[in-house]
Amino acid sequence: MEDFARHMKKITIITVSYNDINNLKKTVASISGQLIDDIEYLIIDGGSEDGTKKYLHELDSKVIWISEPDTGIYNAMNKGIRAASGEWIWFVNAGDCLIKGSIQCVLANLGDSEDCLVGKVLETFEFSGDLYGKEIEIDRKLDNLRKGMIFSHQGLICKKDGLVKVNFFDETLKIAADWDLIIRMWKEKVEFRFIDECICTYDKFGVSYKPHLREVHQIRKKNSLYKYIDCFLFFDVIRVLKRKIAYGIWGDDFKQLYIRRKRYLKLHREVFLLDNPY
Repeated sequence: MEDFARHMKKITIITVSYNDINNLKKTVASISGQLIDDIEYLIIDGGSEDGTKKYLHELDSKVIWISEPDTGIYNAMNKGIRAASGEWIWFVNAGDCLIKGSIQCVLANLGDSEDCLVGKVLETFEFSGDLYGKEIEIDRKLDNLRKGMIFSHQGLICKKDGLVKVNFFDETLKIAADWDLIIRMWKEKVEFRFIDECICTYDKFGVSYKPHLREVHQIRKKNSLYKYIDCFLFFDVIRVLKRKIAYGIWGDDFKQLYIRRKRYLKLHREVFLLDNPY
């Protein structure tokens, strides 16, 4: 573990990983080439046993890392917040990738009046050796947080003080603690600022794609988003059933269906990611 007696940085980028060395390498490659003096890069590994620790030892000394057991992704993310020296925090976890120029873009847009900056993200997945993606628009109506996530956490950069103020991520949650955190920040009247730049990519079929109705209901109840009944639960159930039926019918061709119906475009990695990203 590196020494944490460091001078204050503008942004700390945090990558959380566990036994996911291939995705970690993708993420590190997209970030390391963009690092400048104002940026701290911190990797929180959960004590992986897939060669990750050896890989971390081989990284440039400007990449700070911790490798030790944790109790889950949000425990690791909270550990990263506490260890960060940056005024702002940006989570880019294993498998997510920064787009070329995104750090400079974010630095140019950070101001004093907002507590959180929100940029667009590129939703991606691989199919038959090719990379497909679609730019996700931001829903700027914060009241729609009652329904679900209105932007992706990969595009969210928050002041560390704000994350501490709302008491970090809820570690009792397993999948949607990012949504819960943003709801609590919204209720605390945190100031969000939105930009129209695409700054990060994420895997559409990653962990957060898994159905988690019970947790969604738990978060709405915990944050008092409805008084009598979860009026959004019916639509959540329909959405999950449609997803499961589609998987059952198309199986491995489900991604091909997305390409046809959702108009995902084939991407050239070198256009938006750093050279030699993988």
